[in-house]
Amino acid sequence: MKSKDLKLLRKKMAVANKLSLEKDLLQQLLQSKTLSANVLSCWKTQQQEKQQQRETEEGQSSSSSSSSSSSFTLFYSPSQRLSPDQIQQCLGLFQDNMSKLYQDSSWGLNLDEKRDEFLHSNARFLILQSETTTTTTTPQQQEPSSSSLAAFVHFRFEYDDEESPTCAVLYVYEIQVQQQYRGQGIGKRLMEIVHTMGRSQNMSKVVLTVFQSNVNAMRFYRDTLGYTIDDTSPSRFGQPEDYEILSLSLP
Repeated sequence: MKSKDLKLLRKKMAVANKLSLEKDLLQQLLQSKTLSANVLSCWKTQQQEKQQQRETEEGQSSSSSSSSSSSFTLFYSPSQRLSPDQIQQCLGLFQDNMSKLYQDSSWGLNLDEKRDEFLHSNARFLILQSETTTTTTTPQQQEPSSSSLAAFVHFRFEYDDEESPTCAVLYVYEIQVQQQYRGQGIGKRLMEIVHTMGRSQNMSKVVLTVFQSNVNAMRFYRDTLGYTIDDTSPSRFGQPEDYEILSLSLP
């Protein structure tokens, strides 16, 4: 890469990492024309419709019965603004979902190392919180809502290659969804927002790593989202690794 191009690339990266420290970045995107507000609201409507359908199928309950409903709150935060408890919740969800895959891989499982990744100064998070409220029909009573982590995305703005960079990328380090919330389109919606954040910061592509043994994740990225094997993936060089590097160009 020419010196002038490298200088421009470094400037782009500096701007992206500086702007992404703004805690209201997500709201700016949600309110902008680049990200339709119904990316999230449409999904919320789907959840409300499913809740109503479940209640209809169950029919009218007895006078002493209760029902619960969930609402979701999505927020964006650099790692520095997450509390120790929030970091621990993300680490716990990672451990629940990924322990076996890591233990069976050439990488092994190192939770201290993963925690350090979460705490990195360039780490950025999308956090989806579930708020559950239980209502007792008779007498009319509503219990206090409880909040829990439903899903999160950990990503960073980085160079495609630290030694010989050619472009700036958004690298997805983690996307994890609680078991009970899978199959509801959460992962797809979150990745759509990630793609938009990448475009807003002029990233060339989104990059992520997937274990070859994680068949469901591989199908999700390649078939649902349109990711392809990146030119930097070990399989491109005939190397016997147990993971692939996937990417999606951002037009």
